[in-house]
Amino acid sequence: MLPGYDAERVCTLVTTAPATASNTASSSASGGDPLVAETALPAVASVRLRALPAPTGRFTLTISDGDDQHLVVGYDAAEQRLVCDRRGRTSFHPTFAAVDSAPLELTDGALDLHLVMDATSVEIFAGTGQVALTTLALLGPQRRLHLSVHGGAQRHRVTVEDLGPTTA
Repeated sequence: MLPGYDAERVCTLVTTAPATASNTASSSASGGDPLVAETALPAVASVRLRALPAPTGRFTLTISDGDDQHLVVGYDAAEQRLVCDRRGRTSFHPTFAAVDSAPLELTDGALDLHLVMDATSVEIFAGTGQVALTTLALLGPQRRLHLSVHGGAQRHRVTVEDLGPTTA
């Protein structure tokens, strides 16, 4: 085991069957897609998603704070495009709303995303280094992660790791 590694600080969510009405929760906060997984997020975290999407599948990771502020990271397999959308509550400044996107071809049919976040920023790494996006995220401390899948997937796995300080 690595020094400083604490297995209780890691949460893994796995589903191996396609997302259907019978094996998912009713709907998510991100547009009514089936909600496949939801968990609390630590203030400083690493989130990894590995998925085998259907050719027309769409994945959405929504990070929300329960106060109408959210950040959406999504992938559309048909368009082969990664999107980062921070159009949540933006009334504090009219130019804060932003949508960034980049083309992303899957490697061996797999979608690999790695998000690293702290109190005010989110770094998004996709594929094997093909895409890197950075965005400002003004989220409160009560963060939740919602994974939704539309159009199906053979398998997906989300791992959340608390990167905050550890106690000895």
